[in-house]
Amino acid sequence: MVCESAALPCTVAPGAPGGGRRMRPGLTVVLALCVAGCAGTEGPSDADCLAAALQQPALRNGAVAWTRADGSTAVTAANWRGWWRLLRDQAYPAASLTKPLVAHAIRGQVERGALRLEAKAADLLPGLAWSGPGTQDITLQHLLQHTAGLGRRDGRDPLWHHGGTSDGVPDCEAAAQYIVTQPTLRTPGVQAEYSNVGYCLLGLLLRQQAGAGELELPAALLQALHAPLGAAGGWRATLPEMHAALARTLPLRHLEAPPQPLPDGSWYAWSWRYWPKPAAGAPWTHTGRLPGFLAVALTDGRSRLLVAHFDGDPADYHAASQRFGRQAWGCLQSAGGGG
Repeated sequence: MVCESAALPCTVAPGAPGGGRRMRPGLTVVLALCVAGCAGTEGPSDADCLAAALQQPALRNGAVAWTRADGSTAVTAANWRGWWRLLRDQAYPAASLTKPLVAHAIRGQVERGALRLEAKAADLLPGLAWSGPGTQDITLQHLLQHTAGLGRRDGRDPLWHHGGTSDGVPDCEAAAQYIVTQPTLRTPGVQAEYSNVGYCLLGLLLRQQAGAGELELPAALLQALHAPLGAAGGWRATLPEMHAALARTLPLRHLEAPPQPLPDGSWYAWSWRYWPKPAAGAPWTHTGRLPGFLAVALTDGRSRLLVAHFDGDPADYHAASQRFGRQAWGCLQSAGGGG
């Protein structure tokens, strides 16, 4: 494998895995580390540090894309399998990292005055049967901040368990149609509780607007909204594409903390989780998880962003993502300019 001034393209010599293949042209990505021992660096670097941080218990084949202090984007991986996926431009499932894109599309309309945070969800989506007690009090802001009172029911996520013919299979649209017929679990706007189905409702709103010609969405997001996991987690992208799309959601804006934040004091604003006292290193984070993998995004909320993807099913994925986050964000801070 050959590094050419540590920049694209990173070519693979004939006979090596993926021989002759170049990463997709046009991606402004620095391949910071082709393999251990690749020439051009002296002493520890942010790439060395992050490659070590990718070695996590119960997680494997990690890869990461991050914003360097000079504004360029770099990628590295924990092992050959991780590099193989990067070099092949493999699309990763983003899972809940879809939600910041959804929130960003809503935020743009709020900032233009096309939508109001205090608008009632029932007024925005009149085609749904809002018969559940409390559901007509849900606002756009409640959905964005996971305070709509639409959490798990009997320990089951409505995204998978929505009473329809496809019950047990993720169906964002069916979940949205189902949840508005059920009573809210608590008064909307009071308590933060993560809700996939709340974002399914936001996804239906974006689909409705796009279908009416009121809003133009990126093709990848529109495709995600029509996937079974929908706005809750239907996006797929290569790691550099994931990093670039999430970077476009920056800089972030705060939304006021709900009366009852999460037990650790954090809360959600525009889908990103804000940590007044960062437990995961960065002040803003998001985690995506489905059986078999974990995705983690960390940002200072301004310009620096890190996105990682792993195989694995850690018993406590919150603890696993926070452990990685502390190590990885420390790498960026040590490299200079970290938030």
